[in-house]
Amino acid sequence: MISIFSDSAYSLDSSDNLYNYDKKYFDESDYIFPSIYGIRVVRDEEEFSAIIGSAGGATAASNKSVIVENDKLFMCCGDSVYCLSLPDLNLNWKTKVDTITCFELFKIDNFFIVHGELEITRLSIEGEIEWQHSGRDIFVTQNGENDFEIKNGIIIAKDWDNNEYKFDFKGNVIN
Repeated sequence: MISIFSDSAYSLDSSDNLYNYDKKYFDESDYIFPSIYGIRVVRDEEEFSAIIGSAGGATAASNKSVIVENDKLFMCCGDSVYCLSLPDLNLNWKTKVDTITCFELFKIDNFFIVHGELEITRLSIEGEIEWQHSGRDIFVTQNGENDFEIKNGIIIAKDWDNNEYKFDFKGNVIN
């Protein structure tokens, strides 16, 4: 069983934290992290735990920002994507993928597409950025609807002013 939960009150140097974690993966920063998540894994009556925190904007842990595949957990947190091994939650890699915030993570064959606030990114399974595209404004519509989709091998993103951007999986711009 895997549990992921917000632990925004967690402080690295505090003895008053609600939970203690086996592993801690935080950016080095003087800022308060808007995205801090506790992760607990229970397998065969053994428990593993980790906490991750990243700079940038807030990311919500959801079925669009977390992927569990075989022995790996991939997760958006702030401006980065994390890959943790399961069940022990060792950090395999962490990649800063967006200037501000990563919203969604999509697994396609042997790579990921990341819907970020300022960039759309193709990320390898090993955490390497293969390409990125930005737009005229943030990749969020004013009403928050229909701002990102992947359909028939085409990535379609809309920005704040409803400008539409299309890319194929190789990063080519489609007019």
